[in-house]
Amino acid sequence: MGTIKKVLFFVYDCLLKAERAILIISSLSVVAIICAAVFMRYILHSDLFAYDELVMIAAFWLYFIGAAYGSYQDNHIKADIIQISLSPNHPKASAIIGLIARGLEVIFAATISYWGWSLIAWQFKFMGRTMGLGIPIAVPQSAIVIGFFLMTLYAVVHFVKELGNFNKGMYLKTTVEGD
Repeated sequence: MGTIKKVLFFVYDCLLKAERAILIISSLSVVAIICAAVFMRYILHSDLFAYDELVMIAAFWLYFIGAAYGSYQDNHIKADIIQISLSPNHPKASAIIGLIARGLEVIFAATISYWGWSLIAWQFKFMGRTMGLGIPIAVPQSAIVIGFFLMTLYAVVHFVKELGNFNKGMYLKTTVEGD
């Protein structure tokens, strides 16, 4: 059992490193492409052909992998006003509401992951391409599938972690941030 756990942690760590690399590369790419387009337009008085297509690809990857990384860090926007208001006086009720919210997060993320997969399958069937460079539309849109798959994975991890804490009675010792 220990070997499986080590392998899972290794894969999890590799995913996080890959996400960080994609975020850095895509951020730098967006900035570099836009700077090149501005330089070409205002200094050389020419146009950088189809730069918007390249920015679109980098931006898709930046947005969706960034959203997945935010999901990993668990610092995305939440609507947990009921949980926050219950936590000081009713920690068990607050923990139950938190578990329900985590469960819904898993369901919604998995559903959107499935829809994203359907979109990519459709794109590969018809092989739509960009107008200028002829890049397959599936290249930027694959970020949707990968991003939501990762968001689903992190939602499951957070749900299991909270469920374990609930079963151990750890909700009695912790309160929601902002209290």
